[in-house]
Amino acid sequence: MQTLMIRSTVFIIVMLVWATFSLKNVSAVELIELYDVEVPVQSRAPEERLNAFQQALTTVLIRMTGDRQAAANTEVQALLKDASRYVQQYRYKERNGDTPAYSLRIRFDGLALENALSDAGLPVWGKERPAVLVWLAVQQPDNRYLVGEESDGLARTSVEALAYQRGIPVIYPLLDVQDRQQVSIADVLGGFDETVRQASNRYQPDAIVVARANASADGFWRVVWHLYFGDQTLNWSSDGNQLPTALAVGMHQLADALSERMAVVSNTQQVSQVVLEVDGVQTLEDYARLDAYLADLGQQISAYRPYRLEAGKANFLLDLRGNPRDLQRLIGLSTTLERQIDQGSEATQVGSAAQVSAYPVLLRYRLR
Repeated sequence: MQTLMIRSTVFIIVMLVWATFSLKNVSAVELIELYDVEVPVQSRAPEERLNAFQQALTTVLIRMTGDRQAAANTEVQALLKDASRYVQQYRYKERNGDTPAYSLRIRFDGLALENALSDAGLPVWGKERPAVLVWLAVQQPDNRYLVGEESDGLARTSVEALAYQRGIPVIYPLLDVQDRQQVSIADVLGGFDETVRQASNRYQPDAIVVARANASADGFWRVVWHLYFGDQTLNWSSDGNQLPTALAVGMHQLADALSERMAVVSNTQQVSQVVLEVDGVQTLEDYARLDAYLADLGQQISAYRPYRLEAGKANFLLDLRGNPRDLQRLIGLSTTLERQIDQGSEATQVGSAAQVSAYPVLLRYRLR
């Protein structure tokens, strides 16, 4: 038994070393600038700087909680009053004769803010965000077009402004020969979403949005949205007297939908622990990919450690920030792990190791 434990330990060490030097192969995007905000200011006066800190922190807390009304929360208001405490660094940049005269770039301490939100019992949505592929068709009485990677018009800038504000990474189709052979603007406007989704496979997005913006003769805009996220489909519409207004309303609803599914309320009173059993781990590269994937689930997992390794299978003990259902929901939205049909919830499923009896939940998956 002791020899087996030594061999397992050595195997784990070798795999962890491999994982350290392996590239992360996950579909989600790490939003590096989640805690960075740029605010225009008139001067370098301390009072104006403190106001800018509060304004910027409001944006960051909306991104982190996923709640666009976060500033109305009394706990958030307390954080805003002490905004300078969470500033890691800031710098001014002149705006070349524009008004206001400066831009103040502010970076906040994300870890400290996560801890503060968790202590307050508020949801936290970490840096790992789903990459959203946006197919946006715009139709006016005398013109219609698709928004692509090379587009620079009002439609794209409106989408990106809200995506930046809410912390949603968006990508656009290239609209190159390959795309145009598979998808036409008529497909997007006509609701042939399955065709659009098939053409999206080349981009390997975490979520797909198909949006149709239509202007009436009097200039009123309506945008119809369809979100495909994992095995879920959501539909909504947004209106406005101008295209940017209608797109902004719809993008807010998109961010709300994603945050509702991904933001986690930590249980600071009791840590939930589970065993994650993953089949299909055949090589060191498989293990490295799995290890990197678990490391990127920081919004759900506070800690994880290998429990047992055997031929083609790896078991981990996970300390969860939320509950097992939240973790299952998040895993289900990715393409890394596939849920096993025979999944159960009894500790006896784990095996004969007596020490696992303290961990009553077993989650079974297969590495894709």
